Amino acid sequence: MENLNEINESQYKVDFLIADNYIKFTAELLRLSLFVIGGFGAVVMLMIKGENKLNVFESPIFVILTLTAFVVCVASSLVHRYCATDTLSWYISWLRAEIRQDAVKALKEKKGFYKLLKHSKRALITSEFSFGFGVFFFVIAIINVFIEK
Repeated sequence: MENLNEINESQYKVDFLIADNYIKFTAELLRLSLFVIGGFGAVVMLMIKGENKLNVFESPIFVILTLTAFVVCVASSLVHRYCATDTLSWYISWLRAEIRQDAVKALKEKKGFYKLLKHSKRALITSEFSFGFGVFFFVIAIINVFIEK
């Protein structure tokens, strides 16, 4: 007798590997973004103590844009990690419902899977672009510090 909860590993293994690589990618974006935000926090603390020789906040617009972009990157990376992980559980539930031949449950799980997959995709794209914008604005902010001196 066939186990109605048993799924063939070949049905999901590649999908899990791909999802794992995307999750690792956003983990790196998250880590780097938090590092930059922490760096700006250190600069602010040095300015408060009066030990900072470079005034990076003479024209703060690019600093604010940089921080905003990295904060958006952090948020969207976290959303992507949640959605990508939860998508995998919806996928397994969908496969199990199909094995049990429960069409109603399979359709519900399939819709949930595609809904979260769409959110995951949007969050991934948002984190990539916001990280890129953050790096771009950071470079401009650094250039402005040395041009104004």
